[in-house]
Amino acid sequence: MLNLGLDFAFLHNRLSGTLEYYDKNTTDLIYDYAVSTTKYLYRSLTANVGEINNKGIELTLHAVPVKSTHFNWNTGIVASHNKNIVTRITNQEFSTDYVDLADLGGAGQSNAFQQRLQEGAPIGQFYTWEWAGYNDAGISTFYVRDAQTKQRTGETTITPTNKDRTITGSAQPKLTLGWNNTLTYKNFALTGMFQGVFGHKVMNATRARHSNVVGNAGQKNLLASVIETEKATDINAHYLSDRYLENGNYLRLANLGLSYNIRNIGGQLKNIKLYATMNNVFVLTNYKGVDPEVDLGGLTPGIDNRQTYPRTRTILFGVNFNL
Repeated sequence: MLNLGLDFAFLHNRLSGTLEYYDKNTTDLIYDYAVSTTKYLYRSLTANVGEINNKGIELTLHAVPVKSTHFNWNTGIVASHNKNIVTRITNQEFSTDYVDLADLGGAGQSNAFQQRLQEGAPIGQFYTWEWAGYNDAGISTFYVRDAQTKQRTGETTITPTNKDRTITGSAQPKLTLGWNNTLTYKNFALTGMFQGVFGHKVMNATRARHSNVVGNAGQKNLLASVIETEKATDINAHYLSDRYLENGNYLRLANLGLSYNIRNIGGQLKNIKLYATMNNVFVLTNYKGVDPEVDLGGLTPGIDNRQTYPRTRTILFGVNFNL
């Protein structure tokens, strides 16, 4: 692993930070490979073959924009960019051109894999059908691709097959951001923590499942927005494709706190601190699902498939003191 860092400080440490570059190879990753039953007793064997490279930069900044007798403002930012590449999934004994992952299923969809793992590409690249709009009957159509050239043929179909899938996006974010602030005025202190992720895609499989206006009619829940916009004749409305591949960008105010210190009131109590905090204050996003903050780790990142529980907003009041 290569790790290079630069520390800096200016203006009597009113502005300081660290710039770091890293390049890390991870080897001997485990996966189940299909093998010949004439050579082995089983159809698949678990082998340590895979290799992944992660390289990126991380910038940490701390600043004191305002410093006075009664008012101070301290702020800190951590911004990072990571590039993930699968460098090897095959060797002389165990070989494969690619591995299809994230079989999310769904009515009328067999082997509905939504991601493809292959050398030279990142983990979490989406490999889906391309939605082409509606035909005259109000049914969703999808672009047809040539099995050999992998290019669009210019035709569309209501019965897409695996050959019609193509790379449509990546779950790997281009920027991850954290921003902390502390503002103090006399005995008051206000703190806030923002977090954000930008430049990646999320497969909203939950929305797809609840868009099945034909299959779910009269028996299962449908989204109100689907009832208003979806065509009642669309038997393919729930088919997973880039139609449900959304920008996962978000900026969340994760924590907000306000406190007041009473340093000396006499008697037995000392250093009294009254405080109130709120978690999950708000989130700015165009994502249509419950929460854009889905799992971005593992082999199948960036998928919202009915496993996301709504994040709660909590408010806490408290008091600290010394005797």
